[in-house]
Amino acid sequence: MITSKSLQANHWPTFITRLQQEDIATQNQALELFETLPPKLAFAAISQLPPLLVANETRHKTLQLLRTIVPLWSKPDTFPGLAQIEAILSDPQEELANRFIALKILGKLGLETTAASVIGLIEPTAEYTENLFALDVYAALGNIPGSLSLEFLTERLAKLDQAKQQWRHQRDQTEASVKSTTTDPCQSSNISDDKGKWLYPQAEFELGYAIARRDPRKSGIELLEHNLARVRNGAWVALGEIKDVELLKTLIQQRADNPDKPHFRHAAYRAIDNMLITFEYKGNKADLADLSKIKDLVKDPATQDRMQWTIYQLKYRCEWLKSCEKP
Repeated sequence: MITSKSLQANHWPTFITRLQQEDIATQNQALELFETLPPKLAFAAISQLPPLLVANETRHKTLQLLRTIVPLWSKPDTFPGLAQIEAILSDPQEELANRFIALKILGKLGLETTAASVIGLIEPTAEYTENLFALDVYAALGNIPGSLSLEFLTERLAKLDQAKQQWRHQRDQTEASVKSTTTDPCQSSNISDDKGKWLYPQAEFELGYAIARRDPRKSGIELLEHNLARVRNGAWVALGEIKDVELLKTLIQQRADNPDKPHFRHAAYRAIDNMLITFEYKGNKADLADLSKIKDLVKDPATQDRMQWTIYQLKYRCEWLKSCEKP
């Protein structure tokens, strides 16, 4: 029996042979060992994995292994088995678990060429509806560049917003108007359950988050004043994950320029707060200098105090812990 230890010593050719030629049980044993390989050996064997996507018995485990490799792969367009993974994603006869893993892989790779395959999981409809893949599709598209992703996400948000307004109108109808129109606001529909509860709260956040990731400087900032609170929430979380001094300056300036927009001011401050947290654990000495300059220009006391805290934290990490990344 080949073990991880012997594999690293003198059974490497045998391991490759078993991946290529032996029966399903032996291939699965080799796949189990694959997880224990050090990175150097794992990368040496990665080209042997795509053929194992063909057989039903080895496909799921192979997809799981490929998913773990994605963060380490420097050239997404050369990822092994990319065409097969797209085919698995688009195959309605494929097991759902495998299609979900394929979707996760394509989302992490972030290739513009895969946008159409990802979008294809959601059937076009005049009104907003969701299937099992919807939320994961939004998450994947948030990481896939290009106008196709952004246009699709924006269109979905518009339909979701329209459906939410319809649901609000339905919810707010008086009992008298319900009786006169024979419409039951608690009747199950494509926008509410049998208790009249809104069906898509998570989609609001996911779409706001994905759009802000895809286009932070324009759409992301615009969503901070969206009429749906969870959309604003998704946008400020996405913006807050970005370490960008210029974007931070823009948020601070636009917040100062809009004193009569309470929703925007609240969401913008949350984005600023989250972004400063990102600076605290990812920032470097150059960021420290930039933040110090910006703080002196900020007039809002709350924002100024918040920035001062980040400057203290970043200065401590850079000067005392010596853990700043190099600019």
